[in-house]
Amino acid sequence: MCGIMGYYSFGRTTPNKNKIEKMFVLLESRGRDASGFAYINNQNKLVVSKAAVKSSDFVKEADWKSLVLPKIMILHTRAKTQGEPTNNMNNHPLFTKDGLCIVHNGMIFN
Repeated sequence: MCGIMGYYSFGRTTPNKNKIEKMFVLLESRGRDASGFAYINNQNKLVVSKAAVKSSDFVKEADWKSLVLPKIMILHTRAKTQGEPTNNMNNHPLFTKDGLCIVHNGMIFN
């Protein structure tokens, strides 16, 4: 099973990066095959970062280290079911060119 996490910072509150990072690393127990996050930046563009690494390693990478946490974010840790984590298209968050972004737990069949 995968790990799904998200937050929304109300009003003028600023997300605490240390706390979010700790929760993301703890979420690793739900999936160690890949990790990722997504948010909308100040230019109203979808930003997605994901890799075939466990979250405790993901938070050591440049994308996480340089990140200033946005007001809203979704995060995911993947436990492989179908599709290899080495193909980053199999990892979450999943997104469309139109800007729809999702994470889920399990498999979706079409």
